[in-house]
Amino acid sequence: MDRFVHLAEFRVIICKECKYAVLPSHINTHFAGKPHKLEVDERRKIADEVAEVNGLITNEEVLRRSEFPFPAATTKPIEGLAAPKRGMLQCMFESTNGACGYACGTVSRMRGHCMEAHEWKSKQNGRPKKGKQQEVPWRSGVHCQRFFCTRAQIPVF
Repeated sequence: MDRFVHLAEFRVIICKECKYAVLPSHINTHFAGKPHKLEVDERRKIADEVAEVNGLITNEEVLRRSEFPFPAATTKPIEGLAAPKRGMLQCMFESTNGACGYACGTVSRMRGHCMEAHEWKSKQNGRPKKGKQQEVPWRSGVHCQRFFCTRAQIPVF
């Protein structure tokens, strides 16, 4: 397992080179592409090593069904993951499990999230008036890390 950092509390392994979590079901695909480009035999060997690690979230279906233990927003950066990105947006809606915490990099994505996940509707019609700030259910200037390169980002400070 010299290619990974095992984060047992999150039930994932982090690729040391890419700095993202890799699900065991994605080992073959992950190491076939850039930047790794490993041969089939090497990928099988890595998959066999990873299969011996107990308690990992094994695939996307298990990830969807599980309550991923996202860290609190005040958590320090998580060792092994890519460095936090600056200037991101964080949803401030409350959900049944507490603060939503969804984070992303663009206003359009955040608007879409708020409308879809929280049924939010903007009170503003058309362009904002000069000098008048619209009230929105998110905050900006957040630092974020990502566990998965295609999943939601996690705010960290």
